[in-house]
Amino acid sequence: MDDKNEQLQQEAARLALKVKAEEEETAEVSAKSSGGSGILRGLGKGIVYLMLAALMVYVIKPMYYEYIDASAAQEMTDAERQESMGLPLKMSKPPKGKRGAWSREELRWMAFMDIKIDEVKACVNKRNEKGTQEYNNMARDYNERCREYRYHEEDLQAVRKEVDKYSEQIKQKTREEVQAKGWDKPDKK
Repeated sequence: MDDKNEQLQQEAARLALKVKAEEEETAEVSAKSSGGSGILRGLGKGIVYLMLAALMVYVIKPMYYEYIDASAAQEMTDAERQESMGLPLKMSKPPKGKRGAWSREELRWMAFMDIKIDEVKACVNKRNEKGTQEYNNMARDYNERCREYRYHEEDLQAVRKEVDKYSEQIKQKTREEVQAKGWDKPDKK
C-alpha cells in the first residue's frame, strides 16, 4: 500500500510540475503579445482618471460649494446676518401680513432692507439669472412683510436716523456680497 501511495504522490508531483510549466509558458506568450495592449489599457485608464478629476474640479466641487453657501445662508438667523454686516442695531424680521403696530426692531429691518434691496438692484447684472432671481425673491419677501404696517411716527423717525448712519456700510457690504456671489457679472454661456 505504501508503494501505491508513493507512486500516486510522485505522479501528482509530476503533473503539478507539468501544469506549472504550461502556466509559465502561457504567461510568457501573453506578456509578449499584450505588451502594446497593456500600454493602451494603462493610457486609457489614465485618460479616464483625468476626466474624472476634471469633472470633480470644474463641475462637482463648484456645485457643492454653491450648495454649502446657500444652505449656510438659509440657516443664518437674522441676528447672525446683522452681525455679519457689522451693525450694532437690533433688528427682527416681521412676520408676513402682521396687522399690529411694529416694534422698533421690525422697523429697523424694514429700513435696512430698503437700503439693501436698492443696492442689490443697482449692483446685480441684468444678464445674471441667479442674481436677478435672488433680487426678485428678496423684493417679494420684503413686499409680503411690509405691504401693510402700522407704526408710531416717532419710532419710524428714530429708526430712519439710526439706520441712515450705517447706510454706506450697508451698501458696501451688499456690494461685497453681490461680487462674492458673482451676481455682478453676466452668466457664462
